[in-house]
Amino acid sequence: MASDKMTTSLQTALTDAQSLAVGKDHTAIAPVHLLAALVRQKDGTVRAMLGRLGVRMDAFERDLEQLLGQQATLAHPTGDVKVRPELTRLLNLADRAARFLAFLRGGNLDVEFRLVAREIPGDQKENEQQEDDVDHRGDLE
Repeated sequence: MASDKMTTSLQTALTDAQSLAVGKDHTAIAPVHLLAALVRQKDGTVRAMLGRLGVRMDAFERDLEQLLGQQATLAHPTGDVKVRPELTRLLNLADRAARFLAFLRGGNLDVEFRLVAREIPGDQKENEQQEDDVDHRGDLE
């Protein structure tokens, strides 16, 4: 995910997640680091959204601290920290969802659904048959 596409809040949270991981001598930045950083943003969207959902923030933050305490640590901290593959995948999926939502606001919904459907695993013959059944007359308009 390109940093120029991220909100300032997310950029700050990623920096805070890195600082959190380094400060706790963790081996890598994991999704739990990012979630903790987002929740710690007192005026942030994530905190407000969780509150509206009825999440008891004090208990949630305690649970986050417990999860952070379970992360692998370095015996001899070097200050270097990697990004866990799960966090990379999470950010990539978030980027994809954001692009899809942007497309929905101004694009051809029918074409996009067909593009997404092609990527859904399943019986190749069934997918080919569905593609043959699609009316392409409006694709180039």
